Amino acid sequence: MCIILDANLFSDYLQGTPDMEPVRRWLEGGRGIPRGKLAYSPTAKFQAELKRHRKFKTKFEALNRAGMLKMVPVSKVAEEEGKLPNLQSDDPHVVALALAGKVSVLVSRDQALHKDFKDVAGGKVYQTAAHKRLLTPICAHRRFGAVKVALFVTCLTDHYFAEAAADTVRLLRHLGCEVDFPSDQTCCGQPAYNAGRRDDACRMARHAVEVFGEGECAVVVPSGSCATMVKKFYPSIVEESSVLANRTFELAEFVVHRLGVVDLGSGLAGKRIALHQGCHALRELRLETEPRTLLEGAGAEVVPWEAAEECCGFGGLFSVKMTAVSGAMADRKLKTLPDGVDWVVSGDGGCLLQLEGRGRAEGRDAKRIDAKFVHLATALWRGVGGAHS
Repeated sequence: MCIILDANLFSDYLQGTPDMEPVRRWLEGGRGIPRGKLAYSPTAKFQAELKRHRKFKTKFEALNRAGMLKMVPVSKVAEEEGKLPNLQSDDPHVVALALAGKVSVLVSRDQALHKDFKDVAGGKVYQTAAHKRLLTPICAHRRFGAVKVALFVTCLTDHYFAEAAADTVRLLRHLGCEVDFPSDQTCCGQPAYNAGRRDDACRMARHAVEVFGEGECAVVVPSGSCATMVKKFYPSIVEESSVLANRTFELAEFVVHRLGVVDLGSGLAGKRIALHQGCHALRELRLETEPRTLLEGAGAEVVPWEAAEECCGFGGLFSVKMTAVSGAMADRKLKTLPDGVDWVVSGDGGCLLQLEGRGRAEGRDAKRIDAKFVHLATALWRGVGGAHS
């Protein structure tokens, strides 16, 4: 997670004023542990500001050596600035930097800039120490001890994507979580629910509530489909499931919104990725940006794909009952896959099985698919660093 620090507050930051002290602690951390990053772009104006604030230049160089800075290329900032509408403030560079660097928090007291930053960049503004809540979620797992998590692994992940299940645990532990795996967990009940077998679905939902329901830890699911079953459909069939539903998160949702992390590393630098947005995560959970944000935050280029939000045709029982239609939907999606893609990534194992199966099918009258099909959990863990690839 990155912030932008208004040049007008450089002196306050260096002096450690009461309002800037939470920012300094968040950015510089404690005991040598960096907690966040400061976004900047080496424009001529920025270089001039560094020369004008010599003490901040010294601090800036120290932050750079400690890996607490995120440099956004001048060309990217210029490109975003060229797209901006008319602004109220006289500093479009800051808004463009936020858009190019995916920065969500601005530290500033410029009221006109505040409105532009919120309206155009969709970010939040830190003005005084009263706003420190904007910073603490980003490093909660380091400041207050490990976040306790229970992993709901799901059937398809367990049987077909075991490495993705392991990568989910590795990623969460890397981010400071204490991960538990309740061994009595079973299917979430979605196949039974979709087949109209309500009694069977209720039985499995009650079992999940019994296994995961006690305690206050978050339940993380590496599947948008199964997370949707627990969060959206359990409460309609089992009254006592509301607490579990509120504590359940899809993996990308948890990392971005509960841990506040968007920058994982640079392990995906150079990777061209086509992201398939699973229907449940996209349409039921409204996770429209989180997977892309994390992939790009790990260095990947997520390429435009005209069918990125189209259904792959899996749909659980739909692919069994209406095989021809299901296959045609997958073929249509794969036909539009951009050239030169290294990976096709999805957070749902069922979608990956569907797309890879059709992509590798012999005798299929369609373009050759050379890309690898990779689960989002595995992609994110590899994004932490090349050594983990």
